[in-house]
This record gives sequence, C-alpha cells and structure tokens, in this order.
Amino acid sequence: MMSNQEEYSIYKNNLTAKKSKIIYACLVDYFLTFILTFILYVGVLTPINVALPITKTNIDGIYKSQEVLNQIVGSTRIQTYDEENNNLVDIEDDINKYLISLAKTSCYAYNKEYIYFENNEYISKPVEGEKISETFVNVKQGDVLYPNDNLSYFFLEFKSSHEELNSYEINGKDYSNNKKDYLYLEMLDFDSYDSYFISQDEFNALDFVNKENITRYNILNETYLDDFINRLVYGENNTNGSQIYSDLSLCYQNAANKGVEQIENNYEVYIQASNQFIGYYNGYTISLIVVQILSFVLAFSILNILVPLCWKKKKTSLGCFFFKIVLIRNDNYSPGFINYLGLSLSKLIMYFSSVIIMQLFTGQFFVLTYGISSLNMFSFVIFSFVLDIISLILVFILKDHQLLSNLISNTIFKGKEDYASIK
Repeated sequence: MMSNQEEYSIYKNNLTAKKSKIIYACLVDYFLTFILTFILYVGVLTPINVALPITKTNIDGIYKSQEVLNQIVGSTRIQTYDEENNNLVDIEDDINKYLISLAKTSCYAYNKEYIYFENNEYISKPVEGEKISETFVNVKQGDVLYPNDNLSYFFLEFKSSHEELNSYEINGKDYSNNKKDYLYLEMLDFDSYDSYFISQDEFNALDFVNKENITRYNILNETYLDDFINRLVYGENNTNGSQIYSDLSLCYQNAANKGVEQIENNYEVYIQASNQFIGYYNGYTISLIVVQILSFVLAFSILNILVPLCWKKKKTSLGCFFFKIVLIRNDNYSPGFINYLGLSLSKLIMYFSSVIIMQLFTGQFFVLTYGISSLNMFSFVIFSFVLDIISLILVFILKDHQLLSNLISNTIFKGKEDYASIK
C-alpha cells in the first residue's frame, strides 16, 4: 500500500534513458568526483596534514632514520656511502669500480699496461707505484690480508668481527676456515664463470708483491683481458668483453644483495634503526591514506549528495543534469530516502576506483599497497573497478538499462525530454 508521502513521478510515462546517455552521465560524475578529490587532496587537506605536528615528526623521522640506515650500510661497506650527500652511491658505481680493480690487478699480475685517461687523452701505462693501490693487491694495513674492496671488507672482515653476522655456513658447508671461498664461490658465484679467470696452476706460476693477499679469482684470464679493458675504458661492446662485464656485474649485484639481506636480518644495529624508520613511515603513510579517503568522501558527498539536494524535486547529479536524464523508482514512484541512500552508498563504493588515477599525478602508488596482506587500498580499488565493469555490462544486457547502483536502489533512469509516442 502506498504511503501518503509517496507520489508518482512526473516522468513515469517518459521513455527509458538511452544507454549512451546513462554511460556518459556516469562518466561525467565519475571524473568530476576525481577532479574535486584531487583538488581537495592537493590544495586543501594535504597542506593541513603537512602542517600537523605529528606529520612533521614523521616526515623528519623518515629522513633522519633513512640517513642513519645509509650510514650503517656504508659502515659495512657493502655499498659505498657518500658522506657529502648523505646517501648511498649507485650500486653500478661500486660494480664498475670493482671491475676496474679486477682489470688493473690482472695487468699488474701479467706486467701489462692499463689504459688511463689523463690530460684529455688515453695513455697506456704500467700498473705500478701509487697505481697499485687501485688494484686488489693493496698495501697491507696491519694484519689485513685480503683485497681492500667493498665485498672483501664486508664478507671477510666486517662479518667475522660482529657476532650476529659471524656465520660462514651455507648449504650445510662451513667456510669458517676458508672465508675467501665463501666470498668467491658462494656469494659471487665466480666458479660458474671459471673460464673468465686464470687457472690455479697459472696463478701459482705468477710472482708479484703481496700475491698472498688475493686468489685466482682476482685475476682475469689473459685471453680476455684486452677485450675487457676496451669495454671498461672505451665502452666497446665486443663479444667477449661486454659479455664478461655483464656476467661479472650480475655476480657482484647478487653478492651485494646477499650481504644486504644478512645485514637486514641479523645486524642488530641496523634492525633497531630500521624499526624506527618503519614506525615513522607507517605513521606518515597512514596519514596519507586518511587524507586521500577523506578527500574522496568529501568530493563525493559534495557532488553526489549535496548538489542533488539543491534541486527542488529532481535530486539529480550533474552528469544526469547535463544529459537530461532523471531518476525514478521501478514502480514509477518518485525515489525516497532509502532509494537515494542505496544509490549513494553503491556509487560511493564504485567511484572509489578513481583514487588510482590520482596516484598518476601524485606519484604516491606506495599508499595503495600499504596494509596487512591483501587488505589495502589497492584491493578496494580493484573491487571497486570490478563493480564498475559489472555495472557497465548490466546497462547493455538489462531491459531498463540499469546500472548496478540502480539495481541496489530499485531505480531506473528516464529521459527527461524523451516522451513516449501517443498512438
């Protein structure tokens, strides 16, 4: 039985709105919601958020704790620390430096000349005098009997001097008494590229100062040395030199990653600093999520609730207004509060997918994936997007061209000026 407050819609005899008008109207509402969300987020709520003391504390904490983490990693020398800029240098720089040292060490061992760039010209010189410090055959410092490169320092010296890191067992094999094999065979995996290096017999036959500091894996096979130097100095992509450079670069990268993993999992100083960083990061990220969601909810409420309420009877969105379509109930009565509530809530969920577009402009994609397991903004965006697709499909297959929000709210769209022909 009809309530006294209910009345037939004045559009009950109008034609059902065309599919194209419904889709265009929804797209207008969708993108207007995104635009207003972006404006509120960037122009209003973000400045407020950044001005909050707790946000300032989190941002400052992130930068300072990241600097501390970089300094800790730098102290291990698994990656070079740039003190002037307070950051870690690109791993590619460390790799290139290591491979140059490998080439210079090989030249020193074979008594061959290396190509230096001096005074704007390339000059071939023997590796001698001060140049020896650029090889793995460094002048000994105290009892140090290993190449003074980053990886050797970390895996042979730093690891062994810190109890929580001092383990050389891998795959059931203990390298405590042969740490160089641990470095070159297990970490760098140089035995997989054995032919690139001098053989043990050839190494034993060589004679040079401080030879005991290094192993055969610090000297390249003389057959490949010239090609390798040309790749380092001139950037030539010849078959042998470029392939060796690529393979050994990957070996170094993998070894450095293994070292970083050991630091992150076992080095207590790093773990404590990392926990501090995570705390500040979590606080800041949560504030971004709250601000983004609040921006979206405010934008949606303004465009899809407040604006429709401004119309006396139509209570239609801007998209519907532009394309001249109106909302009525399936039974031809004017929509009531429950209908508008169902419509608004369903649209709120489906329009949420628009927040992913905002990340294209803010670059804050990390916000989407923050959360516990799969419970994050990205999962809700995907859910919203799936509902959008389903809603679009329904327009084409349902007789009354209803969207998913129409089904939920028990409503249909009518063409405001599309009248049924009188026979």
